[in-house]
Formats: sequence, structure tokens, C-alpha cells
Amino acid sequence: ITFKGAGALEHLSLKTKIAVMLIAGLTLVFAVIVTINNSRQQAATTDLFDRNLEDQQWALQNQIEILMLTAENERLQPLVETMAARGMVEELQVIDSDKKIARASNRSQLGKQSSDPVWTALFKSGTDSTLIRTVDGEELEFTYTILHNETACQDCHDETGAILGGVKTVSSRQILAETLDGTFWTNIRVSVIGGLILLGGLLAALYVQIFRPLASVQNKLAAAAEGDTTQDVATNRHDEIGSLMQAIHKLISYIRDYAGVADKVAAGDLTADIPVRSDRDQLGEAFTDMSSSLDRMIKDLRANAGEMVQAAGTTASSAEQMSHNSSQQTAQIEQISTGIEEMVSTIHSSSE
Repeated sequence: ITFKGAGALEHLSLKTKIAVMLIAGLTLVFAVIVTINNSRQQAATTDLFDRNLEDQQWALQNQIEILMLTAENERLQPLVETMAARGMVEELQVIDSDKKIARASNRSQLGKQSSDPVWTALFKSGTDSTLIRTVDGEELEFTYTILHNETACQDCHDETGAILGGVKTVSSRQILAETLDGTFWTNIRVSVIGGLILLGGLLAALYVQIFRPLASVQNKLAAAAEGDTTQDVATNRHDEIGSLMQAIHKLISYIRDYAGVADKVAAGDLTADIPVRSDRDQLGEAFTDMSSSLDRMIKDLRANAGEMVQAAGTTASSAEQMSHNSSQQTAQIEQISTGIEEMVSTIHSSSE
């Protein structure tokens, strides 16, 4: 399987590759954690907000019903205005059976006919309802509660009336949205900071345990590749990096030992001990064969030199014998020449 960009990754250092993989892995892990955590927090926060809103609505309805049952209706308007002023509700209306606004957080609406079409359907069904609407980009919760003509209310209202009116409260969910948004970004910030700290710690540990020892080994191997066999990579570690450094230490020691053997052989010492590490030690076997070959060559040269000396002696003796014979032949020739000269002289004397 070939991935795009794999060729580019081949040119990156091991440190960069590990850093990239750590960043990618941590980003994925933290993204999953943040997503799950944020989802759970949103669910918990929303549930808590809804329960709080329900409790608030329940308390409000009870307060309104108590005031109505005790015939203290005039206290409703101050209560409604106070709740709106404190931000407990965005809007609050109390309508009568004719859908006229009897109490409202906005005084300008008092006595007006409600324009909310929901009341018509609720008055027919006689049930309460809660709706979620978005108004001008803000999420609002509309709660409609029907006020029924209970026994205690019949002192002031017609017994035949089934519904006395209703209460509409409008509550903003903007606080919930802001809380959830703040929680999300808080989780993001905490995750990013935690991820950076964790990444920094991992990179620092990797640098101390892996990158720095490997850099030292790389430098010493580069020096050894240039012929410097004095490098030492000894270590006390027993992990994978320690095993690697020990293997390289043995390799450099191996090369150093044979460099020493080569020095002795170069100096003429063919008796140097050549350590063969194993049956697969080609260099050791080659050195052994070379030493044996050089030893045989030197012995042959010595034998040949002896034969040459002996042959030279024989040649010198033959030359001396030849010189002696030549001297004798020269003396004989001189004697013959003298005899000839004497005969010539005799002949001349006789002719005269």
C-alpha cells in the first residue's frame, strides 16, 4: 500500500516522524475525549437547567394560584414585575377566560387582547404546553399553564366556567447556551494545555532515552567509518537501545582488534593471534588465510634465496676454473709463438 506523501516522510528525521505521530495521535485522542466529555456535560447541564426551570415554573404557578385562591389578585402585578426585573423570566402574562391580558410584566399590555394563537388551541384542549422557539437568534422557552375553575375559586367565579384563564411565561435559554459554549471552550483550552504538557513530557523523555543516545551512537559510528577505531559505545542500559549500543560497541571492538592485527602483520609479525569470532567470521578467516599465505610465501622466498646463493657459488667456481684453463692455454700459445719466431730467425740466418 502506497500513501501520498510517503516519499516526503522518508526524508524526515526519526525525531520529526515520532513528534508528528505523537501530535496526530494525541490530537485524535483528545478530540475524542473532548467530544465525549462535552456531550456528557451538555446533557448534564441541559438536564440541570431544565429541572431548575421546571422548579421555577412550578414555584411561580403555585405562588400565582395561592394569591388567586386567597383573593389577593392585586398582588399579582407587583409579583410579575418583580420577577421580570430580576431576570427570572423574560416575559410573563396572566390572561382571563376572554384571552385579555390581566397581569403582565409589560404594563403597556394590560387590558389588551392576547395575540398569541396558542391560547385558542389550549383552551379547547384544556391542557398545558411548553414550546421552544427561536426569536431574533435567541432560544426561548414558552410555558403555557391553564387555570382551571377549582372549588376554591367558585366563590369568585362562575361555577359553570371550566377555564378561568392562563399563565404564559417566557424564559431565555441563552444562559444555558452561553454556559454550554463556555464549557466547550474551557474543555478545549484544558485539553490543549494538557496535550501540550503531555507532548512536551513525552518528547523530553524520548530525547533523554532515545534521541540523545542515538545521536551519540551516530557520531561515533561516523568517526569509526572514517577509520577512528578508538571510539567507545559502552553502556549500562539493558533495554533495546542498550542492546543496540552494546552490539555497536562489539562491532567497533571487532574492527579495532583486526586493525591491531593488521598493524602487527605490516610490521612483519606473522605470529600475531587472529581472533576468529565464529564460523561466519569472513574477515577473521580472510586474515588467517592471508597470514598463512604470507608465511608460506616468505618460507618459499627463503628457500629460493638459498638455492640462488648455492647456484651463485657454483657459477663462481666454474668461472675460476675457466680462468685457470685460459691462463694455461695462453702460456702454451706464447711458447708456440716463441718457437715459431726462433724457426723464422733460423731460416733467415740459413738463407744469408
